[in-house]
Amino acid sequence: MRHADSRELTPRGQRVHGPLIITYHYIRENAASGPPALSPTDFRRQLDLLLERYQIWPLSHIATMVAEGGFLPADVCALTFDDGLNEHYTVAYPELLQRGISGTFFPSSGPLLDGVLLDVHQIQQVVAAASVAQINERLRDLLERHAQKELLSALRRAHANSTETSRFDEPNLRFLKRALQRDLPNGLRQEVVHALYAEFVGVPERTMSAELYATLPQLRQMVRGGMEIGGHGSSHPWMTALTRAELEREFVESRRLLGEVYGSGAVPRNAVFCYPYGDHDLAVEREARRHGFAAGVSTEHGRVAAGARPFAIPRVDTTHVLEFISGEL
Repeated sequence: MRHADSRELTPRGQRVHGPLIITYHYIRENAASGPPALSPTDFRRQLDLLLERYQIWPLSHIATMVAEGGFLPADVCALTFDDGLNEHYTVAYPELLQRGISGTFFPSSGPLLDGVLLDVHQIQQVVAAASVAQINERLRDLLERHAQKELLSALRRAHANSTETSRFDEPNLRFLKRALQRDLPNGLRQEVVHALYAEFVGVPERTMSAELYATLPQLRQMVRGGMEIGGHGSSHPWMTALTRAELEREFVESRRLLGEVYGSGAVPRNAVFCYPYGDHDLAVEREARRHGFAAGVSTEHGRVAAGARPFAIPRVDTTHVLEFISGEL
C-alpha cells in the first residue's frame, strides 16, 4: 500500500499530521430538482483513490485513539455518512462491502422511528425547487400573515453583521437556510418550513420520507456486514439552540434508535455521536458523554491532529478530499 503524506498546512505554515475523516451525504446522480450530490461513479473512484493512499479504519478506532491520547497515524482515514439516506444502503454499503472496508453511518431517529421528513431535507427540497428570490417573497408573505413582518429584516441585519461563513452557499442562500433552520422562533419556523415545502415541492412528507431514508432492517443488515451506526439526534436541530429538555430528547431518541438497530437496547460502548450541522459547544459535548457516547464528530474542517478533543473531532467533506490528497490544503 502506498502511503500518502497526509498533512495539512496550518495558518502559521506548520504541517499537521493525522487521520482524515471524510463526510458523505447524497450519493446519486445530480438532478435539477434535487440537492447537489456526489455521483455513484465518482464515489467509486474516490474510494479506490483513497485505498491506494490510506488504510481505511472504522471511525470508532480513530475515536478511541483520540480519547486515549495515542499516536494518530497519518496514513489512515475513516468514512462517515450523515443523515441515514437510502443511497447509503443501496449505493455506499455494497461498494464498501466489495472492497472489504467499513464506514460509519449517522441516521437521525425521527425518520426511522416516526416516519417524519426532517426539516433540513424539506428545506433542501425547497431550495432545489425554487429560486432564492421566490422563497424570500413567499417567506415575507408567511411572516406578514403571522404579524412578523419586521422579523425577516431584523434577521437580515443580524446576518449582515455576523462573522459566520459557509464553504458551500453564497451569502443570500446561507441567510435563507439559517433563517429556516435555526433563526426564526421554533414554532413559527416549523410552520413556515412545512408551508414552503407544501407549496414548492408538494410531495406528501411521509412519501418523501419513505423514499429518502434507509430503513431499520437495512441498518441492521449493515451492522451485520461490519458497518458502524452512530447517533445523529432525532430531528437534526442546531443543538446549541435547544432548551435543556429538547437537548435531552435528542440524545434519548438517538439511544433508542441505536438500541433498535443493535438489538441490545443500549448504545454500544464505542458509539460516536455526529452533531447535526456540526453545531456543538461544551454543554452539548457533556450531554453526549453523559448519554453514553464515546466521542463526537463535527463539521470543523481539517485532519485529526494530536491533542484533538474526543468530542470535537474534525472531518473533511467529500468535495475537498482531492484537495487534501493532492496537498493543496
